[in-house]
Amino acid sequence: MDIAWQYPLQVIQHQGGYVSLVASDVTDPPSQSLAVFASEESALCFMQEFNILGVPRSLRNDREFAWLLESLRDPVNQVAYEPEPSGTDINPRWAASIGELLTEHLTPDNSPWNYPAFVLAVETGFASIKFPDDLGEPKVAIALFTNREKAERCIEESQEGTLCELKTSDDAKRFLTAISDVIDAVAIDPTMEEGHLGTKHCFLLDTLLKKYFS
Repeated sequence: MDIAWQYPLQVIQHQGGYVSLVASDVTDPPSQSLAVFASEESALCFMQEFNILGVPRSLRNDREFAWLLESLRDPVNQVAYEPEPSGTDINPRWAASIGELLTEHLTPDNSPWNYPAFVLAVETGFASIKFPDDLGEPKVAIALFTNREKAERCIEESQEGTLCELKTSDDAKRFLTAISDVIDAVAIDPTMEEGHLGTKHCFLLDTLLKKYFS
């Protein structure tokens, strides 16, 4: 059984939790499997088939999927991917324990932001902010945006820049490592202030690479 998927995934929010399948085993209480779907259409069809009043929720990456799995408690201890009715049974495309997925199939992600994230390519390299350190030495912070709308707003207000997407933590690590010789920090969601980028949230690049991307 090949355990594989593509994002975004869908789960169904229902009565303060998520739709799961109850196993027909002898455990007390019976074990349950979180129902996970490959598309919103698939989730909606499942809801219609079983008259479920719920709301599909997207999981966009390993980070969000792992967070959800780590939040689940017994008796929900497995995942059923793309469950489909078959006679009196419901058969998933594959099933796996939550522990197996977390340890063998999901990449740990300790990033201080979610993905995708965005940077802006400009004529001189990438949109950035110049600032002095505690000793007055000039430093440079690259602008990083935590969603597309904020990045596009910055492009519109500054009238320059091309959107570059960082889809995963691996993308971010490779990118930040590649520019570490010319960048000292990362400015989170900067905004235009009097014609210049400014931010209230900034991480030193060395701290990011050692603490969050090691």
